[in-house]
Amino acid sequence: MTTSRVSVGRLRALIGRPGVAEVEGWEAREGQRDDGAVESEQRVVLRTPVVEFSVSGGEYLGRAYWREVERITGRLVQARE
Repeated sequence: MTTSRVSVGRLRALIGRPGVAEVEGWEAREGQRDDGAVESEQRVVLRTPVVEFSVSGGEYLGRAYWREVERITGRLVQARE
């Protein structure tokens, strides 16, 4: 994996917290299943955690993720409550 700083600003905005978030690498996979469904998976590797390793940190990260998904898709894709 290569180091990328292009996504750091967007990552900080997504998380909503200032600080250092150095991206170590990025991985993306896409494919189509036999039934026609499209699957997509993206992963980012960071040098340091962006949230604390706890339930509240995970919840915060999850909310930030779904906010971004809703923004990018124009709310076509939304988190279930």
